[in-house]
Amino acid sequence: MGTPELLALSDLDTTEAPRQGVDSAPTGLSCHSPPLPDPLGTISVPTVFLHGDADGNVPIEVTRWAHAQIDGAELDTAPDGGHSSIR
Repeated sequence: MGTPELLALSDLDTTEAPRQGVDSAPTGLSCHSPPLPDPLGTISVPTVFLHGDADGNVPIEVTRWAHAQIDGAELDTAPDGGHSSIR
Protein backbone atom coordinates (compact mmCIF):
# COMPACT_ATOMS: atom_id res chain seq x y z
CA MET A 1 0.00 0.00 0.00
CA GLY A 2 3.01 2.28 -0.04
CA THR A 3 3.41 2.78 -3.77
CA PRO A 4 2.07 5.95 -5.38
CA GLU A 5 -0.20 3.88 -7.64
CA LEU A 6 -1.84 1.97 -4.79
CA LEU A 7 -2.15 5.10 -2.66
CA ALA A 8 -3.93 6.85 -5.54
CA LEU A 9 -6.38 3.94 -5.87
CA SER A 10 -6.97 3.92 -2.13
CA ASP A 11 -7.61 7.66 -2.12
CA LEU A 12 -10.09 7.26 -4.96
CA ASP A 13 -11.86 4.44 -3.12
CA THR A 14 -12.00 6.48 0.07
CA THR A 15 -13.62 9.46 -1.63
CA GLU A 16 -15.73 7.78 -4.31
CA ALA A 17 -17.35 4.94 -2.35
CA PRO A 18 -19.07 7.14 0.26
CA ARG A 19 -20.36 9.42 -2.50
CA GLN A 20 -22.20 6.45 -3.99
CA GLY A 21 -24.02 5.59 -0.75
CA VAL A 22 -23.92 2.88 1.87
CA ASP A 23 -24.52 0.04 -0.60
CA SER A 24 -21.37 0.75 -2.61
CA ALA A 25 -18.93 -1.09 -0.31
CA PRO A 26 -20.91 -4.37 -0.08
CA THR A 27 -21.59 -4.26 -3.81
CA GLY A 28 -17.91 -3.72 -4.60
CA LEU A 29 -16.76 -6.39 -2.17
CA SER A 30 -19.20 -8.92 -3.58
CA CYS A 31 -17.23 -8.84 -6.82
CA HIS A 32 -14.05 -9.99 -5.06
CA SER A 33 -15.13 -12.57 -2.50
CA PRO A 34 -17.68 -15.29 -1.89
CA PRO A 35 -20.83 -14.24 -0.05
CA LEU A 36 -20.78 -14.29 3.74
CA PRO A 37 -22.63 -17.15 5.42
CA ASP A 38 -26.18 -16.20 6.30
CA PRO A 39 -26.57 -15.94 9.13
CA LEU A 40 -23.05 -15.30 10.38
CA GLY A 41 -23.93 -17.25 13.52
CA THR A 42 -23.57 -20.49 11.53
CA ILE A 43 -19.78 -20.00 11.42
CA SER A 44 -18.24 -22.60 13.73
CA VAL A 45 -14.51 -22.22 13.06
CA PRO A 46 -12.22 -19.94 15.09
CA THR A 47 -12.74 -16.40 13.81
CA VAL A 48 -10.69 -13.25 14.43
CA PHE A 49 -11.74 -9.79 13.25
CA LEU A 50 -8.96 -7.23 12.76
CA HIS A 51 -10.10 -3.64 12.29
CA GLY A 52 -8.55 -0.18 12.50
CA ASP A 53 -10.70 1.99 14.74
CA ALA A 54 -10.09 5.00 12.47
CA ASP A 55 -11.14 3.19 9.27
CA GLY A 56 -12.76 5.74 6.97
CA ASN A 57 -14.12 3.15 4.52
CA VAL A 58 -15.80 0.62 6.79
CA PRO A 59 -16.96 1.92 10.17
CA ILE A 60 -15.81 -0.19 13.09
CA GLU A 61 -19.44 -0.62 14.10
CA VAL A 62 -19.86 -2.97 11.12
CA THR A 63 -17.12 -5.24 12.46
CA ARG A 64 -18.44 -5.01 16.01
CA TRP A 65 -21.83 -6.15 14.73
CA ALA A 66 -20.34 -9.07 12.76
CA HIS A 67 -18.16 -10.04 15.72
CA ALA A 68 -21.22 -10.21 17.98
CA GLN A 69 -22.91 -12.64 15.55
CA ILE A 70 -20.24 -15.38 15.88
CA ASP A 71 -19.90 -17.23 19.18
CA GLY A 72 -16.34 -17.22 20.46
CA ALA A 73 -15.06 -14.81 17.81
CA GLU A 74 -12.26 -12.43 18.74
CA LEU A 75 -12.06 -8.73 17.87
CA ASP A 76 -8.67 -7.03 17.71
CA THR A 77 -8.68 -3.32 16.95
CA ALA A 78 -5.74 -1.22 15.81
CA PRO A 79 -5.83 2.13 17.66
CA ASP A 80 -5.82 4.96 15.09
CA GLY A 81 -5.62 2.29 12.36
CA GLY A 82 -7.04 3.06 8.95
CA HIS A 83 -8.65 0.84 6.33
CA SER A 84 -5.47 -1.00 5.36
CA SER A 85 -3.73 -1.09 8.73
CA ILE A 86 -1.57 -4.07 9.48
CA ARG A 87 -0.01 -4.72 12.83
